[in-house]
Amino acid sequence: MVAIRAKQLAMGAAPLIDARAMGLQDPIQIAIEEFKAGKLPFIVVRSLPNGKKIEYTIDELKKIEESLESLM
Repeated sequence: MVAIRAKQLAMGAAPLIDARAMGLQDPIQIAIEEFKAGKLPFIVVRSLPNGKKIEYTIDELKKIEESLESLM
């Protein structure tokens, strides 16, 4: 997802963080900082066998990952 966002930034998309104040110009670094800040503008759609779809934001996926890690 970071790579997709970095490509968008490289093609002229506006950063969702204050990259200039952070001294960032590299699209990959900007995308990484957006990810850390929970600002990536993506939703992951999971299609289930019954035809239903579940949408997850990046923050929701992070929470699921943290929950799974706590079980191990």
